[in-house]
Amino acid sequence: MRRAFKLLLALWLLCTFPIAALAATIVADPVTGDAVWTKEGSPYVVYYATVPMGSSLTVLPGTVVKIYPGAIFSVSGSLHAGAPDAVEQVIFTSLRDDTAGGDTNEDGAATTPSAGDWRNITVELGGSVTIENAAIRYGGAAAGYDFVCFAYCGFTYFSDSQLFNHGGELNVGTTTFTESAHTHVEQTAGLTHIADSDLIGAALAVRGKGGSLTLSRNYFSSNTAGFNVVRTALYLAGNAFAGTPENEVDPYSTYVSDGRNTVAEGESAILRMGGIAADVARTLPREGFVYVLGGTIASGGSLTIAPGAVMKMHPGGQLLVLGSLTAGDSASPLWTLITSFNDDTVGGDTNADDAATSPAVGDWGNITVATGGVAAFHHTAFRYGGARTNYAYRCDFGLCGYFAVTQSQLLNFGGTLMVDDHTRRHRLHGDDRRRTECHRRESRHGGK
Repeated sequence: MRRAFKLLLALWLLCTFPIAALAATIVADPVTGDAVWTKEGSPYVVYYATVPMGSSLTVLPGTVVKIYPGAIFSVSGSLHAGAPDAVEQVIFTSLRDDTAGGDTNEDGAATTPSAGDWRNITVELGGSVTIENAAIRYGGAAAGYDFVCFAYCGFTYFSDSQLFNHGGELNVGTTTFTESAHTHVEQTAGLTHIADSDLIGAALAVRGKGGSLTLSRNYFSSNTAGFNVVRTALYLAGNAFAGTPENEVDPYSTYVSDGRNTVAEGESAILRMGGIAADVARTLPREGFVYVLGGTIASGGSLTIAPGAVMKMHPGGQLLVLGSLTAGDSASPLWTLITSFNDDTVGGDTNADDAATSPAVGDWGNITVATGGVAAFHHTAFRYGGARTNYAYRCDFGLCGYFAVTQSQLLNFGGTLMVDDHTRRHRLHGDDRRRTECHRRESRHGGK
């Protein structure tokens, strides 16, 4: 039945594109053995093709691969496309893209390519994909389930990315990603390393939902968001961000940065972190990002904010410390700053509203050190906190109860709070004492 389906598909493609079919190589069956695709055999038209486990496919420089509308290219074996020092790129694109490999669907200008024409290249569990010096465009169709036939027929979930690592190993170098309908790269499991590549114009450039993800020396340009990771081990090294204002790491992910990630001059890029989970240790270096924190540092979790780093709090925001928080270093000449999300004087226009809003005393709530928590602040300046006084019921990491929201920027509610002389002197001699005032309250339970 499967063989008959593939034969009918091939005949349909030949009838639909009779002239193009003679020049193109149509791929609708599994790519078995040790196959090689060449520039001379281009373009290759892929319709739900696979590289099965135990098989390999090499795509030589200059080769054009066109993926049929709505289709994916699934790899359970190995795929190696391109070469780092090659003159010509490997191109993965839409069947409707006449700029690469010619007018393959032989319709003149009747159709043009658009973002989301095809789905993705999927690295399955145990699969291996290496892409070097390539261009990937017009993929990333909407995520969802569809009935397809691979090794079996049934409903399969599809990611909305152009490259999807579903549990294998994915290595990408010197590659340009453009024209995705949603996301350029997604990983749910496995290992992914993207280096020296351009990720341009996506709603979200990179999504991590598990596994290990390394981003090195990439250029993120004109994306609504650069990266968003959940329960993922993320490592960043020397990436540049331009026109990409949003990034996010969830409380359960590990985050390591070399401190050399940059943001275009005159722009602001935030890195949101909704707290720190238990047994997660995170250090935020001084680099291009503005850190936006809130939620809870859970018991057993720790957060270190390096000297010179800028942390902004959302209006009414509070950070509850049940674990460990260290900000700044008394031996460093650099001040660590904790301020309002509306403060454009440091870290740029984070809320992207130009001069529509300005910071004010009481913009955000406080940092509360609860029973068992430890917080130490060295050479740290506080601005625009100390919102209203009351108690608010909230739940964080399974802990529910009424937490104090006081008119102070720092509240010790039964934990250990250390504020060094450098911070106090700045409070007393700052330009506006109200903006840098650091209160310390005793808890009703005997906290200091």
